[in-house]
Amino acid sequence: MVQDAIRRFIAAEEEFERGTGTEARAADWQFSLTGDEAVQRRVQELSRQTREHFSDRDRFGALSRWRADGRNLSLDDRRQVELYWRDYVGAQEDAATRDEIVRVQTEQAGLFNRFRAELDGRTWTENELNDELATTRDSGRAQQVWEAAKQIGGHAADRARQLVRLTNGAARALGFRDAYERGLTLSEVGEERLFALLDQLEQATDGPYRAAKGELDAQLAERFGIPIASLRPWHYADPFFQRPPRASGPNLDRYFNDKDPIELALRATDSLGLDARKILERSDNWPKPGKNQHAFCTWIAADGSDVRVLNNLDRSHHWTGVLLHELGHALAAEYADRMLPLRLILWPNGIIAETESQTIDRMANDARWLHEAVGIPAPEAESVSRAATEQARLAQLLLARWCLVQAHFERAMHRDPDGDLNTLWWDLVERYQFITRPEGRNESDWAAKIHNAQFPGHYYVYIVGEMAVSQFCAALMREVGGLYGHPAAGEYLTKRLYRLGARWDWEETVQRSTGARLTVDSYVNEWFT
Repeated sequence: MVQDAIRRFIAAEEEFERGTGTEARAADWQFSLTGDEAVQRRVQELSRQTREHFSDRDRFGALSRWRADGRNLSLDDRRQVELYWRDYVGAQEDAATRDEIVRVQTEQAGLFNRFRAELDGRTWTENELNDELATTRDSGRAQQVWEAAKQIGGHAADRARQLVRLTNGAARALGFRDAYERGLTLSEVGEERLFALLDQLEQATDGPYRAAKGELDAQLAERFGIPIASLRPWHYADPFFQRPPRASGPNLDRYFNDKDPIELALRATDSLGLDARKILERSDNWPKPGKNQHAFCTWIAADGSDVRVLNNLDRSHHWTGVLLHELGHALAAEYADRMLPLRLILWPNGIIAETESQTIDRMANDARWLHEAVGIPAPEAESVSRAATEQARLAQLLLARWCLVQAHFERAMHRDPDGDLNTLWWDLVERYQFITRPEGRNESDWAAKIHNAQFPGHYYVYIVGEMAVSQFCAALMREVGGLYGHPAAGEYLTKRLYRLGARWDWEETVQRSTGARLTVDSYVNEWFT
């Protein structure tokens, strides 16, 4: 019987996850901590084995048949067939292509783990460059630091193009236009639906962004002692202008420089009735040589447990917010419904994953948390929170426009990876961020962004996730009164989001957790009106 065959298939897939899948995630974690070349080789081999498993044509054929005629299957069996089919679609390539994709991805990961920029005769970490760029008032120095932050792009660009060529070839062999279209299909995201949301976002943010950037440009011109017309990318205090300059808002870091960000984050999650302590015991949160310089959440066990986060913390408001963000992912995994089949336990795609994480990081600007956890006196905490919320509004404007750059760049990069991406990048930056490109510069600045260099095609999840967060938080406010300090909020998150897992696609998950289909309205109303 078909159902018996499906059950045997699912049992075999779950066994694979408990074996090779678990070993691969553990190796990835170790590699991220050390950048060790021997571990890198092990990661590459396990990645090859994983892609080889999912490339099996016979199993893919069976999934395709079951998917085409699943009328008599249970809801959970039909959903698992759908998700496993998508897992297999993503790995349907010949052995030579598969091995080359794994090699390029692993080498690129090693580059981003180990690379440190050269400036002033020494190496600089990413945090050090960001701090220097954020605090300098010297225009020439800002340019030097900004250019140092882009050095990695020249090392990463060729591999990034090659990765897209390889994945495009595999996708086209299956009838997709390119790997970008295939990636959207695997995530159950309609391209027309996605870019309709992004077009609405562009229209809704155009006026507010122009006004906010005009004010910011005036401040930066005064800061550097130059005309507004002379402002260039390095004056915006962030390598990609994806967040506001620190000097443009309240100096929150002065309240955090003697605080432990881990303790502050625990005060936030405890207030929801959600315990993150075991997660943090398994995690690696402070910088060290050879370690990945970014932040992420992962899990080791096949059922999404043994979850942990990687950070490069310092004692600042920014990194405390990053920690809350990653704990948002981790709590969703920690409190997931493990009575579900393995493939249904965690979120259906990156949009829901970002909804879960970005909901939690909202607490970083909460007045009660600033008072009770950070220790800012109550009247001052209210004032700081209002200023931080206004800064968060600017941050959302910058994020929205930055994500428009990324979404359009990723789609265009997949359509023509051998095109003039250096020029395309600055065309999009000028169009959406209104930043003048550096004169005479022809470098692979786009490849300094790890998302473009290592796993291009998924950046839209951050901004669509923010749309979903606004809609979810509006529902949360109606139902339980807020987030920080509301234990009922933790219960709401658990029942209405975390425990849904991947039983439904992301659109249905948003509908079930908020009571309505996703629109841009809640996001625009919260931040831009």
